[in-house]
Amino acid sequence: MIKVALIGAAGYTAKEFLELITRHEYLELDSIVSDSLTEGTTINSIWPRLSSRIEKKVQKKLNNKVDVALLAKSTSESQKYAVQLLAQGIRVVDLSAAFRLKDVDIYEKTYGETHQSKDLLADAVYGMPEIYRTNIREANLIANPGCYATSVILGSYPLFFHKIVDPKNVHVSAYSGISGAGIRNTDSTYSFVERNENITPYKILGHRHVPEINQELSSASESDISIAFVPHLAPLNKGISSTIFLEPKDSNQITATKIHQMYKEFYASEPFVRVLPLDNIPSISNVVSTNYCDVGIFYSNELGKIVISSVLDNMVKGAVGQAIQNINIMFGLEEKTGL
Repeated sequence: MIKVALIGAAGYTAKEFLELITRHEYLELDSIVSDSLTEGTTINSIWPRLSSRIEKKVQKKLNNKVDVALLAKSTSESQKYAVQLLAQGIRVVDLSAAFRLKDVDIYEKTYGETHQSKDLLADAVYGMPEIYRTNIREANLIANPGCYATSVILGSYPLFFHKIVDPKNVHVSAYSGISGAGIRNTDSTYSFVERNENITPYKILGHRHVPEINQELSSASESDISIAFVPHLAPLNKGISSTIFLEPKDSNQITATKIHQMYKEFYASEPFVRVLPLDNIPSISNVVSTNYCDVGIFYSNELGKIVISSVLDNMVKGAVGQAIQNINIMFGLEEKTGL
């Protein structure tokens, strides 16, 4: 069995991880560490849904040697924990954005804080198996991607990789369920009264996931990209839907069928990316509580526009499902195990 420690237990991602690990045949939950919960608290008293499935009690610090730790902490806390855990020979999968961006200046500008563990950035592997599977196998530190970023990157990566689209003309309209705001958010904006029967854009042209989208798609296209990204809060518990608008460099060289075939070939061996039949519209309801990302492809030769629709569960493929997928790869397990 692979012994796992969960560092941070009070948030939605921690709850989702605990749900998933109960059905994983090779991962053993050894320890649950939390700064905010009282030591000795049983996890099922925090999350009654887990009663009779997880009897572990919360610890203030990690006392046991484990094989891998999942960090469900803030960026600044993750930076500290990662240093300590790696020094003990414990591999780390970090759910925060602490190690996603390779450029420390972009990180500090984006997150408004000094990076405390910048020496680890070079060795951190961006945890998107569809792109970095080989690197993930040997990695000691995985930077789990953001939820919006996962949706947009998986949705558009083949087009940038094959250099089909104009990298300076990228527009995304994305919608997320409220769980993405976190369990402790007391802003009335996230109350039922404000969210029910309402959709609201936020952080227009300034969302924190944009730099990691830029980083990965620029790498794929071997050129800088420019993305206008507008996220929205939707009256959903979970789920992300990203609509990606792109322009081909040469509309005379492509057709909808060619684009669709390109995607089918690119993701042919990927267990968690489902390329839908041409012109089929993805639906959040088909991916909620799964580790799948569904991708729909649309092209108008008359308009010279490619539109990609990408949907996933922000808590699963957008967070802890992808983290477990990464752990499976790190320890040589079948990638779909427990998912």
